[in-house]
Amino acid sequence: FESNEYLLSVENLKTRLDKQYIYHRQVFESADNDYYAKIFTNELMARFKYPITQIHSFRATASLRLDQKIYKSIDQTSLNKPNETKLWTGIKGEYIFDNTRNIALNLLDGGRVKTFAEYHTKLGSGSNQHLFVVGTDARYYLPIHRDFILASRIAASTSFGNALLIYYL
Repeated sequence: FESNEYLLSVENLKTRLDKQYIYHRQVFESADNDYYAKIFTNELMARFKYPITQIHSFRATASLRLDQKIYKSIDQTSLNKPNETKLWTGIKGEYIFDNTRNIALNLLDGGRVKTFAEYHTKLGSGSNQHLFVVGTDARYYLPIHRDFILASRIAASTSFGNALLIYYL
């Protein structure tokens, strides 16, 4: 296959603190002006969810991500190009407010808000890259008439550090 993706998830919902462990692997090909490469991404995540009430909860995620960029040998220049390996670790905290209720399939009434902060740093000798992201996402669903719902959304996010995100709209 040119590309593939695997996801393995295990959850423990026995206590009030919900635990989820995830392994995610993704492989795809990349091409730029001079090189062809195959990118391997392996990510381990541990997610914890703690409900305060039926509509309020806190969530935390710890992650470890390994990115490997293997260059394909198509000429002498690409044969001599060394492969790249990046190891990132991160932590994310979220506060969730969700008082929506299902009126029918894909029809909601109420509001949702998620506020989050996350920190990622690159591990390895001599690497001093880090990323800090904060943001919020608010949605409100207002029933107008039967199957007609007015859905509104406002979202904002920003990043700090020396490995900033690029935002697209």
